[in-house]
Amino acid sequence: MVYNRKVVNGIASDGRSKAPGGYGTITPKGYRMVYEPGSTEQVFEHVVVWTQKNGPVPPGLEIHHLNRDKLDNCIENLVCVDHETHAMLEWGYELIDGEWWKRCPQCHLLLPLSYYPRRAKRRQSYCDSCGKIAAQRRVNPYYIPIVGEPERDSAVANRLRNVRRNGDIKRLYEAGVPASELATQFNLKEYYIVLIATGRRGTAKCSASS
Repeated sequence: MVYNRKVVNGIASDGRSKAPGGYGTITPKGYRMVYEPGSTEQVFEHVVVWTQKNGPVPPGLEIHHLNRDKLDNCIENLVCVDHETHAMLEWGYELIDGEWWKRCPQCHLLLPLSYYPRRAKRRQSYCDSCGKIAAQRRVNPYYIPIVGEPERDSAVANRLRNVRRNGDIKRLYEAGVPASELATQFNLKEYYIVLIATGRRGTAKCSASS
């Protein structure tokens, strides 16, 4: 049987593939494998495209997708980097003025690499401040960072902290925990505890005066 063949990025396909784009096969890590012209063995498409334009990949170097789309193998989206740089880019780090930065998935701040301490030979996902908060919350789920900790210097971190604290107060209040006990636990006046939990200013005043 003869299948219709097409050429994409200079690579021929027999038209039988169910992979995105209708050619090649996709590896578990998301890379496209194709048959190199004149060969019966499959190779990475991005390597073929790079080799056709720039020659063989130098030893010790790897091909990185600039937009992190592993199926976008046009030559403009490919760059040749060393293994360490490739790993840093894949982990979400950004190289800014010769220094590595990363956006913390917890506080969403873009911080230098020095803010991410090493844990078991690799850097932790959260920045140092968020990692300390996470450790404290594993011991006490209702832990609130005290004034003066580094995360309090960020407006973003403050808003995130307040949202979490208010959510905790509402859940505990609805579960029947007295406002006086919550006031002690969260270091707030009873008036604000009831106000946060109910959203009703009048109810809060009555509760605070009782």
